[in-house]
Amino acid sequence: MTKLAYIVAFQVGCLDPLTSDVVETSSEILPPGTVVPALDAPTLAELDGVDELVILERAFSEGGSVRVWDFGPAPSFAAPLFALVERDAQGELTRIDHNTIVAVVPGDPGYSPFWAVLMLEITDRYAGEILPSFAAVDQAISLGLVKPPVLQALAVNCPVVASDVRLDVGSGATLPPNATFYYEGHTVPYFDFGLMPLVDRSAVPEQRGYQLRREGQEPLSELVRNVDMTGDGDLNDTNDIYTQRPDVSTSSPLVRLVRVVVPEATSSIDVTRDETMATLTSATQLFAPAPQATVVGYEVTDELHNRPGQRQPGGL
Repeated sequence: MTKLAYIVAFQVGCLDPLTSDVVETSSEILPPGTVVPALDAPTLAELDGVDELVILERAFSEGGSVRVWDFGPAPSFAAPLFALVERDAQGELTRIDHNTIVAVVPGDPGYSPFWAVLMLEITDRYAGEILPSFAAVDQAISLGLVKPPVLQALAVNCPVVASDVRLDVGSGATLPPNATFYYEGHTVPYFDFGLMPLVDRSAVPEQRGYQLRREGQEPLSELVRNVDMTGDGDLNDTNDIYTQRPDVSTSSPLVRLVRVVVPEATSSIDVTRDETMATLTSATQLFAPAPQATVVGYEVTDELHNRPGQRQPGGL
């Protein structure tokens, strides 16, 4: 089965058969210890959708301050990902030391930074071989090295990026990608933002991100205005408001942009001179669910972005 066929079969809800009717003429499975080369860096740099530094933005949700990254436009579906696991003495499945395996990266049809996890339990025949592609997984199932995959009731947010991308984690610190996938016989780097919700095995729910602006003015965002509105020496503060706290695993990182016009007298971060204080800090102050008096007008856009929240200060 080709990698695109895997993606299509997964999204329409059919995973069988998992093996191709065509007999492979050469093995895609690599011996233990084989060094898997990295994918050509310029390819990912052109297509990953982010700058070399992904800015940590300050925003609000549920009455409090939150910090988020914007990884750009994202689809509302998850792509399949294979993870090799083994059963421990207690009968629980645990990950083995083997990269997870994907079939798409930025630029490929069907790519998504969101991944539905399918576990491949190794058998007694498995002896440390490397499965660096979906074709290798196909062969490993045929040879009995792993059992047929089992779809888990979870997804992960892991955007693929170029190796030179750095993540702003606050206080001037940055982090490089913290893991690698196997993809078509290569390694590709990514940031692992952990668990996220998933619906109907491949659909990603969305939340809303409200971008506020006073009547006749630019958005209340230092990133848009390129002006230090709070006087703290940086340009990453906003009065954006999220319907769910993006820094918890039960919230969706898929955010639909909604532009909201608020009254001219609204006190925001530029008035308080504090990135953690503003009059409007909760979605219910804007919509409950109907528009409140704080809303002069609004526009629900077609823009969907992957915006994970920072869960650990100084880290991801």
